[in-house]
Amino acid sequence: MPLVKRYHFLIPRIPPLHLPISSATKHADLLLFSHNLSSSGGEFYDARDELSTDSGTPSSVNNMEAELRLSLLMESEKRRQAEETLEEMQVHWRRLRQQLAHVGLFLPLDPTSTQYSMNIADELRCQIRVHQVCL
Repeated sequence: MPLVKRYHFLIPRIPPLHLPISSATKHADLLLFSHNLSSSGGEFYDARDELSTDSGTPSSVNNMEAELRLSLLMESEKRRQAEETLEEMQVHWRRLRQQLAHVGLFLPLDPTSTQYSMNIADELRCQIRVHQVCL
């Protein structure tokens, strides 16, 4: 009677991206999937031994994947916050520009534009001096 091998495959369980690294590594355990080629018993074969000798331990690979996912999530969140902050600053700049225009002082539309040779503060000082002389 030939021996029937029972194969075990390691399938990493992907942790949710919203978990902190400590929780993500706890939840990055392996899900063991067993597949019997026959209902009769036979020789036990564990694929984990081959995987661990070839490319490091599965848990270290899963930990690295979890850390990379968390790092990507954190960078995405930083970018989102930076974009929100930039939008808020642009709104404040437009309001300041409108308020100064009411008293005859003018600011550029885009404060980061390189077309202005002077510092914006120096430009405002010059405008104020002109207004003082004209009054």
